[in-house]
This record gives sequence, structure tokens and C-alpha cells, in this order.
Amino acid sequence: STAEKESVFVLRREWFSRQAATTGQTLDPFDRWARVGDLDYVTVFENRRVLPRAWLASNYELLKENEILNVIRSGNLPNGDVWDPARTALLETNVEFSRDVLEDASAEVTITEKQPNHLAVRTNSKSPAILVLSENFFPGWRAYIDGKSTEILRVNYNQRGVLLEPGQHSVVFVYRPLSVLLGLAVSMLTLAALVIWRFRPRQPTKTH
Repeated sequence: STAEKESVFVLRREWFSRQAATTGQTLDPFDRWARVGDLDYVTVFENRRVLPRAWLASNYELLKENEILNVIRSGNLPNGDVWDPARTALLETNVEFSRDVLEDASAEVTITEKQPNHLAVRTNSKSPAILVLSENFFPGWRAYIDGKSTEILRVNYNQRGVLLEPGQHSVVFVYRPLSVLLGLAVSMLTLAALVIWRFRPRQPTKTH
């Protein structure tokens, strides 16, 4: 529809006319976007600055939900600096995170296993960091760092992340929604009841 095409155009215009905070000059859109082709009502561009599936952010900004959306749309932090998502995570909840430690430029992230309901990551960093996944934040996901349960952070409005201490870590994300756990509990109780009923003591048959 005309309204849909207009909304897409306006959003794209924001990306293409963003001002650089440090110079005040309009950024060259083709520094980031490469035109691939045209469809009926859409022009397709390739994002040359696409982020990996997982990375370590060395800093964070504590913002409200609407402020995070403004940063994502404009590409600028509230103080005017250009937002670099590879280095700065946007959070809605405060975390115990030291900002005085220098960023480890040699930090490594390796995805060792990826399945629809299971993701394993190995990290190595000399400084504290926030592991960010380019996957949706959704209830039911659970995270474990070196085998211990940990809180999953909502990062960059709708991505998953966890806070990491310096060093090497094994991080596992598992999708275990409450409905599945309740279903499993009901199934186990039902199975136990059937076993008890099957092997219950038999009453002797009365004879007359």
C-alpha cells in the first residue's frame, strides 16, 4: 500500500542522511550500504557493516526503551556520539560492570554448537564484557556460564546477552519454556502413577 511504501522510505531516509556526530558532515550512505537490486516496490541494499552472530561488547549504555529505539533508528547515542553496537551494548537494566578496564582488542568469540533450541559459545577476554547474540530475546531461553545458571540480559532492545567476567568461558543457551517443563512434570507424574498401579499389591480372590 502507499502508506507501507512511505513508512519504508522514511526509515531508509534516516539511515542515509545521518549526521556524523564528530564532524557534523553527512555520512556517505554507500560506505555502509551497497545497492544490490530493485524489486517491484523495494530497493535491496547489502549492509557492509553487518555484525557477527555473536560478539563481546566492552561497554554499555543504560537507557529507557524509547531511548534505545531512538539510538537504533538514528545511530547516535543520547550524548551525540555515533553508536558502535560492536563495542557498546544498550541495556534497560543496570549491571555490575567495570568501565575502568581497558578493552581487550584480542578478545575472541567462537560458536561451537548451534541448534534451534541450543547454542554453545566459547569466549576468551582479558577484560569484562557483555556477550551479545544477534538472536531475539524471548521468554523461555536459559543461559549457563561454565555450567552455572545466569541471567539473560535484554540487549539492544531485542537481542540476548550475558555479562562475563575476564577469562575463558563456556556459555550455553538452552530453550526451556515453562510450558515444556510443566508438561514434562505432568508426564513424569502420570508415568509414576501408571507404574504404581501396574505393580500394586493384588487383593486375594475371595472364595465361597
